[in-house]
Amino acid sequence: MDNSEILEKRNTHLFPTKVPYYQTPLQLVRAKGSLVWDENGNEYLDAIGGIVSISVGHNHPKVISKMKDMIAEDAIQHTTYLYLSKYMPELAEKIANEAPGDLQKCYFTNSGSEANEMAIMAARNYTGSQNVISLRHSYHGGTNVPLSLCGHGTWKFKSQPQSSISHAQAPYCYRCPFNKERGSCKLECADDIKDVIETTTSGQVAAVIIEPIMGVGGFIDAPTEYHSKVYEIIKSFGGLYISDEV
Repeated sequence: MDNSEILEKRNTHLFPTKVPYYQTPLQLVRAKGSLVWDENGNEYLDAIGGIVSISVGHNHPKVISKMKDMIAEDAIQHTTYLYLSKYMPELAEKIANEAPGDLQKCYFTNSGSEANEMAIMAARNYTGSQNVISLRHSYHGGTNVPLSLCGHGTWKFKSQPQSSISHAQAPYCYRCPFNKERGSCKLECADDIKDVIETTTSGQVAAVIIEPIMGVGGFIDAPTEYHSKVYEIIKSFGGLYISDEV
């Protein structure tokens, strides 16, 4: 199928928000490891892992082998958690063994947006507060609450509620909003979260949500001590620290 036929079908049957990259879009037909190929056989380096979702590379031989084995054995491909299956708890155990501290519990979702919906819901239920602090330049997903969390005008819609969310300054050392230099400041960006809580909320907050390295906003990497300071601030107001790590 050529590009014009694919574009015609997309325009006919997909929402117009599904916009491809480039004026002349790429059609990718094959992938292996860190490489992908278009329909003309041109080779490209996939530097973002299939939009950060391919953590072990495309078509990893171990993944392919396991999939073939399961299909050959007629293994069940999907079942709800309402029934027992060894795969979900085995994966949870492996993740828990890698997690720091006493983190032992997992909740599996279909996407980052769904994960953040669940994280905010859990924080609000646990604390009894609705207020959440996010950062300017942040990106947290494309469903209702994550869209509200996003600190980008391009991800806002005129009919979209903000869902009790306030936005603090980002730890943007390269273009510091406080005109400070990295390594010689007093982490005024972290203090801004305290100011936002004290001026835009009741003082009772459910959580702060932060990307350790902000991607869509320009690959903003905060000093390590920033996260420690924000953790102490949010805890002092009874809230939880949510790390949106992709």
